[in-house]
Amino acid sequence: MKSLNLTRKEIYDLVWEKPVSHLAEELGIKPSELRGYCVKFEIPLPEQGHWSRVQFGKEVTKTPLPPASVNELSEEIVIEEKEIYKVDPPIMFPGENELSFKVPDRLINPDPLIVVAENGLKRTPWSKKDMHSTETDQLPIRVSKSNIARALRIMDTLVKCWKRRGYEITIQDGEAYVHLRKVRDRISLREISKKLPKKGEYYVQELEPTGQLAFRMDWWGGKEWKDGRLPLEDQILAILNHMELSARQLERSWAEDATKKEEQEALQNQKAFLMKNQQAEESAFKTLIEDALRWKELKVLDEYLAELVGKQTHTSAFLEWLNWAKQKRISEDPLLNF
Repeated sequence: MKSLNLTRKEIYDLVWEKPVSHLAEELGIKPSELRGYCVKFEIPLPEQGHWSRVQFGKEVTKTPLPPASVNELSEEIVIEEKEIYKVDPPIMFPGENELSFKVPDRLINPDPLIVVAENGLKRTPWSKKDMHSTETDQLPIRVSKSNIARALRIMDTLVKCWKRRGYEITIQDGEAYVHLRKVRDRISLREISKKLPKKGEYYVQELEPTGQLAFRMDWWGGKEWKDGRLPLEDQILAILNHMELSARQLERSWAEDATKKEEQEALQNQKAFLMKNQQAEESAFKTLIEDALRWKELKVLDEYLAELVGKQTHTSAFLEWLNWAKQKRISEDPLLNF
């Protein structure tokens, strides 16, 4: 555990430079702890909605730092830095900054997918105890009535981040997918429920919403993020980081597999080529041996014909046969092919 020595003025400058949730993550402490320091040392914080106005270029008012209390003798404040909230190094796409991942306090210019999902969530469920759910051709969101607005703001922020990064969003057979190039992730947003004690043997199991939201990504690199030490709103960048890093890892795996396949195919082609050449050489050599043996047989035939010419009477029939034998011998000579 490390300690950070910051002055009251330094903390004041930091909390007006970036949201408390982001600053607390950088300092390695909980947002509630950072707010506690600010209350203790009389450091004013931005009002609710401040960072949304900054994001959309609206004018904001910065509360001046009041003089230190007479009871506050120490100018230097010690913050204990804890090893929590470990996240991957943030991946920033062109045009993004820290405010790009800020969930606004109210729904502003919602994406068309969110408008459709909002209409689906407005439907009255079968029972008052049931969750409000979107329809099968909408983004999968399942929450209690009190969490509809919050869930829509979180999902709207994610959808806008995905589209800004060039990801495609599709909905098919009641499931929603985010396509990171050729990698496809299934996504959903729900409110976690807990089971209530059964009231009888045949009583239907009842569920009670906890108010805790959870975003889930399935398939390659599947993971779930939920409200905890950090609210889901402050985990948008962690979600995007994980999705992008998982996609890149899978793409590298695909590329490595493709390279291995090419190498195996090249090796197989080389083996086939060598085998084909070897077979051709063996066939040519076999033909050569056959020609040599044939040539040797023809040399024996030449000697035999010479003996016949010296011993036979040269009748017309013999001469005719001798002429045929010589022509046949010539046609069978393997040296005529060279």
